[in-house]
Amino acid sequence: MGVLGGVEKTESDHLTAQRLRVKVGVAVGLLIVVVIVTPTIVVLLRKKSSTITGLMNITESLMTTEAAITTSSFIEKETNVVTSLESATIKNIVTSNGMTTNAAKSITSTSIAKNVTALQIFNRTNEIVYAIWNTTAGSNSLPSSAGGGEGEYWPSEPPEAALDGNLSTEYTNHGCADECFNITSGMYTGFYFTIKSAPFRLMKFCMGTNVRHVKRDPMTITIEGSNNDQSELPLGKSWTLIYSGSSGLTESLNRSSHGTTQTVATNVASFRSYRLIVTSTRGKHNSASYSEFVMMGQYLNNTN
Repeated sequence: MGVLGGVEKTESDHLTAQRLRVKVGVAVGLLIVVVIVTPTIVVLLRKKSSTITGLMNITESLMTTEAAITTSSFIEKETNVVTSLESATIKNIVTSNGMTTNAAKSITSTSIAKNVTALQIFNRTNEIVYAIWNTTAGSNSLPSSAGGGEGEYWPSEPPEAALDGNLSTEYTNHGCADECFNITSGMYTGFYFTIKSAPFRLMKFCMGTNVRHVKRDPMTITIEGSNNDQSELPLGKSWTLIYSGSSGLTESLNRSSHGTTQTVATNVASFRSYRLIVTSTRGKHNSASYSEFVMMGQYLNNTN
């Protein structure tokens, strides 16, 4: 009995030791797994964080890009609106019978004033318009009176007609006219006037062809501005040249129609008075004649 009891005890101790070794082995194995897996999990978490941050940055970038595109598109659309409004002012301001209504002019001017460039149209009220002839930029103005001869304008086609917003009326000045339709006939004629409201900065303009004679159309003109007193305006030294070039009527052969809008690129000043002079016509005739001189720009302090 003593021997058997000892054997059984030895086997029991052996089993206990074996179980202990298994537990230790399992614990060591788990520890190894933790040691190996933990850094991998950390790396993955970092990558996930980086990925999330990257996605957030990409999303923010896309949102910024979209906003930039939207802003750019808006500006482009607004620019197109300005161009369209200018076109509407020049092309569609005439009604079916060739007359321009005050309502149409008012709506057009208001619409242009509200867009991004704040372009306004000068609409003559009761400003006096002085006809001139034999005058060049920088020289003294030579007055022109109503009549049918040299240095005169047709009584029924006065200078006011160029500023009345009506393509069916016209301003016709003979200038140095003769029976041979000299090439100089109508050249160096024009007009000047003083705006009664706020000074006006001329940024663009558009002229209209005359009612009947293609050869009378002005091809080139000069435009000058002045802030001098009315009594000094006949003097050439009172005027500042702001434009010398095309009238915009080169391609306009249709009668009583607006030409191409021209830009007065160098003018940064506002003037109360303006002077226009025709420097060449389309061909030989006995006068220079045109229906409209539309002025586009800005009133000083937008007070108009």
